Amino acid sequence: MGRGPEETRTYIVDDLVIVRLKRVLTPAEQQLASTGEDSRGRSLVKQVRTERQKTFGAVASPRQI
Repeated sequence: MGRGPEETRTYIVDDLVIVRLKRVLTPAEQQLASTGEDSRGRSLVKQVRTERQKTFGAVASPRQI
């Protein structure tokens, strides 16, 4: 949901594919994650994304590939 990452890198090592995504948080999520030192903001962002994942599902599960 929202926008995609600002930068991506893909590495192929033997039979392993590694994808690195940079700056994937929305501006609102960035602000929330940076509030307070006790990382409550980060926990909230993670919780929201986890619930969103449960609701909308994965793009492709390993069984579909």
